[in-house]
Amino acid sequence: MGPLEKAPVKSELSYQLRCHIVPYPLDRSQKMTRLNTLGFALAFDPSSYSSGDVVKVDVAVIGGGATGTYAGISLSDMGHSVVVVEKLGLLGGHTNTYVDAGTGIAIDYGVQRYQNEANTLDFFSRLNVTPSDDFPVSAYNTTIYADFSSSKVLDFTPGTNFTGWLEQCYKYPWMQYTSDIPPPVPEDLYLSMDKFITKYDLGDISCSTNRIVGGNDKIYESALDVLGSSVLLNSTVIAAKRGSTADEATYLVVSTPTGLKLIQASRLLITIPTTKTNMAPFAPDTKEEQVFTDFEVSGYYTGLVRFSEAVLPAATAYENADPNAEYYLPQPPALISFAPTAVENLYTYRAYSTNVLSDSDAQTETLDLINTFVTGLTGKTADIELAAFNSHSPFRPSLTSEAIKGGYWGKMYGLQGYRNTWYTGAQFLPGSSQLWNYTATLLPDIVANL
Repeated sequence: MGPLEKAPVKSELSYQLRCHIVPYPLDRSQKMTRLNTLGFALAFDPSSYSSGDVVKVDVAVIGGGATGTYAGISLSDMGHSVVVVEKLGLLGGHTNTYVDAGTGIAIDYGVQRYQNEANTLDFFSRLNVTPSDDFPVSAYNTTIYADFSSSKVLDFTPGTNFTGWLEQCYKYPWMQYTSDIPPPVPEDLYLSMDKFITKYDLGDISCSTNRIVGGNDKIYESALDVLGSSVLLNSTVIAAKRGSTADEATYLVVSTPTGLKLIQASRLLITIPTTKTNMAPFAPDTKEEQVFTDFEVSGYYTGLVRFSEAVLPAATAYENADPNAEYYLPQPPALISFAPTAVENLYTYRAYSTNVLSDSDAQTETLDLINTFVTGLTGKTADIELAAFNSHSPFRPSLTSEAIKGGYWGKMYGLQGYRNTWYTGAQFLPGSSQLWNYTATLLPDIVANL
């Protein structure tokens, strides 16, 4: 694999206060074959399908990550019929849990924490999962900062005084609940992150941030049990017919493992990123097309690796720091961190790249980076295997300063309810808890007059 391009970080502060987005790729060429055979007009006619392949619901939720799952459960509890369409074979999005076969220990290598607040705790209670302040995945009491490219340990400790950062966050408290930036957009919210750090002298902390008993996947296993047949896994929308008035239904042709299904929904809730590619199957009109955009994103990968023997000091985690980079921030492609778990010789890692890699390339690149670092640090070699892997790519949606200043978010929020469609998901806010809170504010409007 050739060298990966390095590029300057383009994400703005308003996006740094959010989180990554979930990819929703569509290989439409193969999935459209039967649709073309059926005929586009007939594709939205329920009589063209067997009765078992027509799903009539109040609300169709697109995306079964944290946000879509929460919406599905909440709408169902409100007494409305719902279907959740998820492209993967499980719910949960960025939530990844590995259960070690030998010990039974559950290790979360995706989403780690949730906010300790009422709505989050109520959701956990609804699903009969138990929050905990314990961190069984952590098996270290020492963190060493090192240059992973040279394997040299650095005399470096990031700052822990977040007062300056919090002072800036307190200026925009509404950003914990919405990304709808009121005009005029403050200059700080479209500065690049490096310029923002320099402006407010935050370099010392630039390298420095509740789990569920049994693993965070328990949330989504329980949710799947509750929703049952209302979830379509390994499924994608390949075509849509959407009306323009409140009483017009939305029709979605969905490719599933058992063939095409037709969803007839009174309301549509989109929780996937509103990129042009993702939204193409949903028949956007001119107004929507002017808002839907392709975000600039990077690759982000998490996983677990297992060594055949102990080669690193016990109870020690490693954070990557680049002594030649501003604020010691490692430049992609790079490992971000590498830490032991509660299972012997099993380590978690985080890595990222400037461009989004295929899973196979990301795995190869990551193993190479780990081998280079560990061998250089210890002078020892050991067999290493990839025990678990997940790509959270594309990661960190980024808009240009011009788009933010031009009122992109006001236009995006202006689409809420338009053509009986609402939008939520990780492009709006960071973290599951914040997204659950925001989604809860949308639900009354979504179900009004149903």
